[in-house]
Amino acid sequence: YFVTTRVPQPWQDATNDSLRKFAATHHNVGIIDWHGLSNGHSEYLTDDGVHLTPIGGPQYAKMIRLAVCGG
Repeated sequence: YFVTTRVPQPWQDATNDSLRKFAATHHNVGIIDWHGLSNGHSEYLTDDGVHLTPIGGPQYAKMIRLAVCGG
């Protein structure tokens, strides 16, 4: 699995696009969409827009668990 990124940097979208394109051409690679899940959830991130808060950490872990282990 690749996990998309959420980072206030100019390379964020290009990086996420590259991850998605690679996964689309490799059947054994999946995408876990942190960028999508965290969209609109400023409470998940600290003021730097990168690091997880006590609210965001469990959400991130749950996202990974569901992707890897299923519902």
